[in-house]
Amino acid sequence: IALGLIGVLVGTIALFVNQLAGGRAQLRATTGREALATAIFDGLERALMTSMARTGIGAPGIVGTSRTVSIAHDGVVVSRVFGDVPQSVLEPESILRFEFDDSSGETRLRRDDSSASLSGISLGAVRFRYLSDGQWFDSWDSFSSGGLPAAIECSIWWVSPFAETGEDEGMLDPQDVDFDAFDSSADDSSNDLEAIPPDRLRLMRVPDGGVSADDFGFDTFVEDPASFEDGSLQGGAG
Repeated sequence: IALGLIGVLVGTIALFVNQLAGGRAQLRATTGREALATAIFDGLERALMTSMARTGIGAPGIVGTSRTVSIAHDGVVVSRVFGDVPQSVLEPESILRFEFDDSSGETRLRRDDSSASLSGISLGAVRFRYLSDGQWFDSWDSFSSGGLPAAIECSIWWVSPFAETGEDEGMLDPQDVDFDAFDSSADDSSNDLEAIPPDRLRLMRVPDGGVSADDFGFDTFVEDPASFEDGSLQGGAG
């Protein structure tokens, strides 16, 4: 009996230790994802503060799809998310490009000719939407769309909302986007995802972006998964 009790006690202790280790690992993973999401938001928002609709070589200033965005900007860029790139870079013009690989969950920031993986931590999904004239669009080109958007929404999921359904709506490859048909690309397909709110969300205003009266009815610094639904963002198309 004594040996049996000792065995039960040892098993209970081992189970407790395993659960404790698992909890710590989960906490580290969550903390890492939170830090990565904040780095993504801060890097993009910093670039948007001095974004331009047209680059010096005559290219579109902001070009984006639902998972990739490229932002041309001016001024002093101070960033903590570029790894080996110096923390403070004075450049008259620079291009920041964010890329998300939905197959691996890897996130990458490219500035001009440099490239840096943000972290070894993978994300489930990243989605961008672009607000203009009270409507959400899942792609943007500052030439064909007539300038800068009023705001850019970045949503991040720890686990892909497409994992169970097998769908890949809103995760378009940049090569598949027909910017000539942009006027008809208002975001209608993303409504199916509204039941799966993101873990992190930030809505970033674009200074001097093309805003209409409908675009002023929302808080332009939103970071609350509960505000994911268009109904709580009055600038959305609904």
